[in-house]
Amino acid sequence: MKLKNRLLELWLRLRYGQYSFGYVDYYRSRKLRTPMPPCIKSDPAVLLLPFFQKARNSAFFQTESHILFEDVPFHTQSRQVLAGRGIPACFSAFMVSGQELKVFGFPAEVFGLKGRIAFFFMKDVFVMGEYQIPMRDDQVMSRVTKAIAEKYDLGLMGVNDNYYVEDESGMIIYAEKKRDKFYVRYFCQDNSDKYNMLEAYLKEQQR
Repeated sequence: MKLKNRLLELWLRLRYGQYSFGYVDYYRSRKLRTPMPPCIKSDPAVLLLPFFQKARNSAFFQTESHILFEDVPFHTQSRQVLAGRGIPACFSAFMVSGQELKVFGFPAEVFGLKGRIAFFFMKDVFVMGEYQIPMRDDQVMSRVTKAIAEKYDLGLMGVNDNYYVEDESGMIIYAEKKRDKFYVRYFCQDNSDKYNMLEAYLKEQQR
């Protein structure tokens, strides 16, 4: 890295902090590559929308088991979630309803497959989790769906992609295949202030 770029990165870290919207936005607004790759390249509204408007032609299942992402309760403080996880492999940040939405991603084994996990934080608390599993072969979706069905006692689900699983408290999973990856996202429908902010953000984006 050239000395000029190193000095610029150091200045941005000191001014905004490496894991902040200001840091990422400086590069993004100038169409420059950030030192750390982004976890999300598109608007986060695309990921959030299926939790507020159910996707068409999606199967829906209910479970009596409690849904958790990586055994982390929703609304856990970011410092607790990230403690001991090391340096993230990717980072993204957006402004959502006047608050920073931060995304930290890490390589991980997901349902016995190599993939990535991502934690989404708003107001520095955990609001959404995501698994990304590359579609290395035709069996990926069936393996992941079978693992979810076994964990949440759903029996034979009869589907592989584009489905929801919800528990009695409103915790919900949405699984979908997009291009060369299978995504499994976990969200909390609890009418909290974060939930309402995300909902307001989606409505604003749809205008």
